[in-house]
Amino acid sequence: MSATVRDMDTIGPMGVDEFAILLEASSTPENAITIIRRIQKSFILPYEWDDYSVTIGASTGVIINIASYERIEDIIQDADIAMYCAKTAGDSQFKIFESGMRKLTD
Repeated sequence: MSATVRDMDTIGPMGVDEFAILLEASSTPENAITIIRRIQKSFILPYEWDDYSVTIGASTGVIINIASYERIEDIIQDADIAMYCAKTAGDSQFKIFESGMRKLTD
C-alpha cells in the first residue's frame, strides 16, 4: 500500500484490516480521488499465495475537508461511516463522507 501513496502521505493501522491514510496537500477532491483509485487498483491485482491466486478488495471512506473538524475522533468516526456506506455499495467502492450519512448509522 505504501507504494501507491506519495512520500509526504501517512499510512497507519486502525484495526486488523483497516487503515487510515492521510493525504497531505491534496489541493482538490479530484486529486484525492485519483490517489484513492490508484490505491484501490493496487488491491485488485492478484497475489500469489502457495498455489493460489488471491485478490482482495478495499472499501474506502473519505473525508475531503478535515479543516472543519475540531477533534480527530470525529474525523475517524465520519471516515468510518463513509467506509461502511462504501461496503454497502459493493466491492472495492469508495464514498466521500456527507453529513447525511450519519443518519444511516443511527
